Amino acid sequence: MAVLTCYLDKSGTDNSSEVAVVGGLILDMSQFRRLDKEWHNILNLHNIPWPLHMKEFGLHGKLKDMRSEARRSFFSDLSLHPLRRARASFQTSPRAVAPRRPERARV
Repeated sequence: MAVLTCYLDKSGTDNSSEVAVVGGLILDMSQFRRLDKEWHNILNLHNIPWPLHMKEFGLHGKLKDMRSEARRSFFSDLSLHPLRRARASFQTSPRAVAPRRPERARV
């Protein structure tokens, strides 16, 4: 019997986002340990601090000045990352999201 681990990540859950997304992987513990080690190796190879949040590549992020060649190299290495070792991967996002109610001003 295998013990499985599920890693989930979400995006777009702040009040300014119209869409929220959840993605994840299901792995056994040996797969998870290998994935974690290789992930950190890729970050170290490209001098990117852990944890990595994609917003850091945005206009105001820590990695906003990363040259396009360096970004391409980093994302190329990530595309070769052994996520294929996962037993399953998934993502979900609603097709339509009801508008959020404006927050009440605090007095």
